[in-house]
Amino acid sequence: MNTILRWVRDNDQSSSILWLYGPAGAGKSAIAHTVAEHCAKDRRLASSFFFSRNGRTDGKKLFLTIAYQLAISVPQTRKPIGDLVKKDLSILAKSMDVQLRELIVGPYQTITSINLSPMIVIIDGVDECEGSQVQRDILTLIGNTLTMHQLPLRFFVASRPEPHIRDTMDSAIFRHISRRLVLDESFWPGRDIQTFLQSGFAAIHTKHHHVMASVPKPWPSPGIIDLLVQKSSGQFIYASTVLKYIDDEYSRPTARLDTVLGLSGSNSTAFAELDLLYMQILSTNPNTASLLHVLATIVTLSHPLPARDIEKLLFLQRGDVALALRGVHSLLHIPNPITDASSPILTLHASLSDFLGDKSRSKHFFIDFAAHHAHLACCCLKTMTGSGSGNASMYVLLGTV
Repeated sequence: MNTILRWVRDNDQSSSILWLYGPAGAGKSAIAHTVAEHCAKDRRLASSFFFSRNGRTDGKKLFLTIAYQLAISVPQTRKPIGDLVKKDLSILAKSMDVQLRELIVGPYQTITSINLSPMIVIIDGVDECEGSQVQRDILTLIGNTLTMHQLPLRFFVASRPEPHIRDTMDSAIFRHISRRLVLDESFWPGRDIQTFLQSGFAAIHTKHHHVMASVPKPWPSPGIIDLLVQKSSGQFIYASTVLKYIDDEYSRPTARLDTVLGLSGSNSTAFAELDLLYMQILSTNPNTASLLHVLATIVTLSHPLPARDIEKLLFLQRGDVALALRGVHSLLHIPNPITDASSPILTLHASLSDFLGDKSRSKHFFIDFAAHHAHLACCCLKTMTGSGSGNASMYVLLGTV
């Protein structure tokens, strides 16, 4: 967070965009909200827009919203924006590039003072915006605008590292005007999740005092907290979902915790929010059969493999794994196939296999792991039979499936 706040308060226009990216549920939105609060407190918040897959997905409303908020946060822009809308109401239905140029760039160019301190525009969840092409267009329009015009505006953008978003951010227009931060283990999320869980459970214990009076504090035990931190795999979404499920006014918290830990009954409803997130991400790839075939292999293997070895194992063509995993980069660590071809593909969520293996939760994304174990064993035998003893790695693999 300190790195982000230093960027916010630094007037250096050479880094007009800061891209924060990371897997689903890692806490990007929480950070974006915190940044917005700091900017508002410092009177440097120009606008904030939080996309949401649960309703706010229309990217074509983005620049209209930013213009409206600019008219409030930067009084010098209020009259030119208002005059333009009064003169041409059709601007509200025009393309994003016209709205950006007319409602944001134009009003700033009418301001005579050139000593305005840079204001921050926060856009969270670009990947939640409906349509990958719209997502690309939004980022490209912002990049081109900041390259062509000297505006006292800076953009904080948070998203998942989907391939089309990463490709856009890697393009030439962003090279000299942007910085990026990855939200991964370097931020020590486990420690923060532990604190988050401890605080959340303490609040639940107090809130449900009528049924928790006989339960000693601290509750649950440090060992249970450690287990939940491990299951979170650095993802706040898991910890948040656990607390929401346990904090049910009509249930006993201890019983709900037992359900989460798998000690009693089925936990098919325990992670409804997490399941919805998984379903939404997996649904972005229209080729479900290929996706599940490759994903089942990645999750099943005891020893992770790079994409090229998975392709050999499954008798796929070069590049088929990358195609099968399009859209699910927020659930997996997928190394660059050109610069890092020997690194294995890894799952980012310890709870993903639980979801995929429970048909009541994953529905049409269900994976029968026992059947896939047998399938992989057949693939190994077929490979060894066809290649003789030259492929020793397949002998090793056969003992791990």
